[in-house]
Amino acid sequence: MTIRQFQRTLEQDLAALGAESPRFDAAQLLRWLSGQDQAWLIAHTGDACPEDWQARSVDALHRLENGEPLQYLLGEWEFYGLPLAVGPGVLIPRADTETIVETCLLALAPVPDPAIWDLCSGSGAIALALASRRPDARILAAELSEEALPYLRQNIAALAPDQVTAVQTDVLTQLPDGLCDLIVSNPPYITGADMQTLSPQVRREPELALYGGEDGLRFYRQLTHSCYDHLRPGGWLIFEIGYDQGESVPALFRQRGFDQVFCRNDLAGVPRCAGGRRPL
Repeated sequence: MTIRQFQRTLEQDLAALGAESPRFDAAQLLRWLSGQDQAWLIAHTGDACPEDWQARSVDALHRLENGEPLQYLLGEWEFYGLPLAVGPGVLIPRADTETIVETCLLALAPVPDPAIWDLCSGSGAIALALASRRPDARILAAELSEEALPYLRQNIAALAPDQVTAVQTDVLTQLPDGLCDLIVSNPPYITGADMQTLSPQVRREPELALYGGEDGLRFYRQLTHSCYDHLRPGGWLIFEIGYDQGESVPALFRQRGFDQVFCRNDLAGVPRCAGGRRPL
């Protein structure tokens, strides 16, 4: 069996397990099994596949069949072009969240040396993506979970140790001190009803990072209220939101007195982020 044939077999196996992107996932799994980068694998695609790769794939596929997320198996996942350490206890970064990164960068475009808070930071995906595009920014990444914090600190140390600082806090009860130009958050927003319908893989992710109260709005209600006074005039508060929260979350911004309130769809046309500005 050649490496090309082995990759196709992995793709078929992953599709049978219900993977949404079996071709992409097979490429990532092959890189992990081989210890080689994509360029090497492309150059050697016609070579015979080592037997130990095939043997290790049996255990890997068994773990995936039992509900372990591929990202946890690999121990790393790419977000916004950045390799992030992930594992049990931390929310898996998803490509949809890149919409909020792009939205934040637009909001920050006229602001020199911005001060940014990333609340419910998890792996640090949003904070580190912003740091990669705004080297003049100073970013505070706030996270409560004892399980997620090691991943956050590891990713900061690897990618932006002089730009991003991790802090452990419950953002519902204690925000950092001071003022900033942007507060961004991908908070828990899944409703009680939707929690019951999650796939086995998503259920392996921490409930602390998923469950947003029975109506999914618990964090939005609190943070639209508490974050307002921590924004400089003209500062922005921007959230990732759920697919059905495109009206309810902007309404909370308006109730608190934000202006320029918006909701933005992702590339699939699904409501993905909402925000507002503290008036000048």
